Parts: sequence; C-alpha cells; structure tokens
Amino acid sequence: MASSKQKLLSHSFSPSRFQLLTETCSVVITICTVCKTSLRQRMDEHEGETLTIFERVKVNGTLTPITFSVHGRIRWADKRQRCLTVEKDVLGFVADGSTFTIKAMVEKDNGISCVGNRGNRVRKDFVIEPLSQESHQLWCRKLQECIDSLDRPKRLFIIVNPFGGKKFASWIFQYEVKPLLEAANVQYTVQETKYQLHAKEIAQTLDISKYDGIVCISGDGVLVEVVNGLLQRDDWDAAIKMPIGIIPAGTGNGMIKSLLDFVDDPCSVSNATLSVIRGHKCSLDVITILQGETKFFSVLMLAWGLIADIDIESEKYRWMGSARLDFYFSDGYLDLIIIKNCPRASLLALMSKLSDGSYVKSPYVLYLKVKAFILEPGQRFKCPTKGGIIDSDGEVLARGEGTYNCEQKKDLMAYDRIQMTVDQGLATLFSPR
Repeated sequence: MASSKQKLLSHSFSPSRFQLLTETCSVVITICTVCKTSLRQRMDEHEGETLTIFERVKVNGTLTPITFSVHGRIRWADKRQRCLTVEKDVLGFVADGSTFTIKAMVEKDNGISCVGNRGNRVRKDFVIEPLSQESHQLWCRKLQECIDSLDRPKRLFIIVNPFGGKKFASWIFQYEVKPLLEAANVQYTVQETKYQLHAKEIAQTLDISKYDGIVCISGDGVLVEVVNGLLQRDDWDAAIKMPIGIIPAGTGNGMIKSLLDFVDDPCSVSNATLSVIRGHKCSLDVITILQGETKFFSVLMLAWGLIADIDIESEKYRWMGSARLDFYFSDGYLDLIIIKNCPRASLLALMSKLSDGSYVKSPYVLYLKVKAFILEPGQRFKCPTKGGIIDSDGEVLARGEGTYNCEQKKDLMAYDRIQMTVDQGLATLFSPR
C-alpha cells in the first residue's frame, strides 16, 4: 500500500480551498481512505494555509490524513477533528525508531477548533508513525525548526521558596513544573531559599550568561527579591534584562494572577509554567523607593495606612495579597490611590471591591496617575503617639512607634519621608502572550 498514493508532498504549496465554518478556525475534514486524489480534495479545504507536509500517517495507531502548515498547525482526524498549534500547545517531541511522540498541553475539551476554549489544560501525548523513513526525518526536522523559531528558553535557573504560602513550593516543582520542563526539553538548575533575602543574594551573584531566564516558584516576595538583587549588581543594566518567570506557590500571587487574568487564563501552576516555556515576554515598570542613600525597588505596590496595617499586622488577611491589581505592567506611571476618611460601613464595602478594581470608583477614593511622589508619614489620627507601617510588595520598609513588632528595629528604612519614581519597562517578565 506504500505506493505513490502515499508519497510525501515535501514542497510547500497553498491549497486552493479550505472549508471554514466561521472565522474561529473551526474546520471540517472528512477522513478519506480511497486514494490520494480524494485525500487531496479533503485536505485542500485548508484555505489560506501553506502546508509544508501533507500525507497519511498513523496517529496513536490509527491511519489518518495529516497536515503541517508553515504557521505551525498540525491537523488530523481520529474520532474527531484535531488541531495542535506548535506555539500554543506543543511542549516538545521525542523521536523513537519509526515513530515520534509529540508532547502537548491541550484544553480539556479540545475539539475541532484551533483557537480552543481558554481554561485548564492537561498533558497529552500523540504518537505519530510516518510511512517512510524520509517522511519521519522531514517531520522531525520541520518540528524542530518550528520550535527553534519561537525563541523559547533553553536553560533556566529556578528559585524555590519552600517556606512561602502553604509550604508546597518544593512539591509543586517536583510534580507539576518539572514534568512540563522536561517534556519541553528545557534544562534547569534548582536552588531552594534558606532564609529571608536569600533570593536577593542569589540574583546578585548568579552567572546570568549561563541562563535564558530566572523562574521564581513562590509568591510575590521572591520576585521582588530577585529584581532587587539584579538591580544591585555592578552589571545591573544587563542583568535586569534577564526574563523572570513566576509560578504561583505563595500567599500573595498578585503578579502572575494579573498576567494570566489579562488573557483570561485561570491562575494555575500549569498555565504559569506554560508562560515560561513559550518564551513570550513583556516589560515591567520598576519603582525606585528612595530615602537618603537607601534604595528599594518595588514592582507591585507601596502602602501606608489601613491597607499596610492589614497586610502586615493580621495574617488572616494575607489572602488580599493575591487580589487582582488593575494596573498596566509598563505604562510608565504610578497609580496613586488615596482612601479618604469614610464611615465604617462604606469602608467595608470599599474593601470588598478590592478584588475587581471597582473600588477606584468610590467617592471616598482619589485615584491619580503620577510619575513620582513623596510620602511624609505621620501619626494615627486618633492616637498621635502611634505611627503606621510602610509596606512595599508585602514587606515592611518602615514602622512607626507603637506598631506591630516595632521593637525589632530591623527595617530597611526609617519611618520618615520617602520618595518614589518609576522607570518604565525596566524589568522583563515571561508572559502568557
């Protein structure tokens, strides 16, 4: 049966017609087992796609027509129509004898659409057996060329914070992140943090020439430490260009949740890991907080007053650290939000709206976009002997007299005037798109 009817069309061609149900790329392909002419009639329905491979192969043991387009779409049919996009769905592949296995992450309800419904994905392997050695070699070459063209990271340095959140970061790496990285043929070096600011020390001394990115398996705290470490190196201007990935494993996962929310993806370990593997990047503004000669670099927020008090003093409210922040990642502005004096009932209603950003519409909230500002912290309104807390990205910068743990005196700054400025797009993150 391995006759000219199954000959590989290894040259590129543009089929004249491709039957589309809608512009969502939903397609109808009828399996043809009669002859190459009928097969071509069915597969020629790919209007607008230039195919580099067009033939019949076995997929998971079933003989079926299959195509591979120059845009990295693989289409075939088994019990239903299938479509894998290399950029979005394919982690990698492994050749083994006469077969090769495509390792993919697909939507749970993956049907005939190439776009798919956004949601949680599952790992799935597709074993493909071409009908000739020539075809096998071409498939492997074209797949590798397509993956290489995507500029994905090949070597990562991974920082795991085993103490953050529910202390599951090591487990998350071992059983959720590691299998995906290995399926994508990504090499990695792993180091666990041992104490507070350890991640900052790691970033300050890391040989960045050996890696294509740094990945933080933690909450927002380790991300902030890494940014501060990179910016305090002698080669900071080159180091800060290193892409940083975030895998949610902490109490506050605001940054990665905001990134995934922006493309309507659920905040999950698999989606966050895919964001790293795919290699897409976005710029991130960095805020410099200055007091005399002391500097701290922030990427999320600075809070003083009620929000800071809740964040630091009451552990039962730490869930607020993962609330979605409505901000632009690189617009070059600080979002200055001032909560005015208001009745307790109105305050509670306002706090309940933190998760969706609608609190900025409250008449008790003043919202401004600024390039810089100076904070001169004072004493509490009804308790002039007691100061407040200045909190940046969930960590204490300064504490006034009479506040929680004020006797420690280990804070980075004094409870006094501080200045904030923003550097647009200074840092780089791995992002979903």
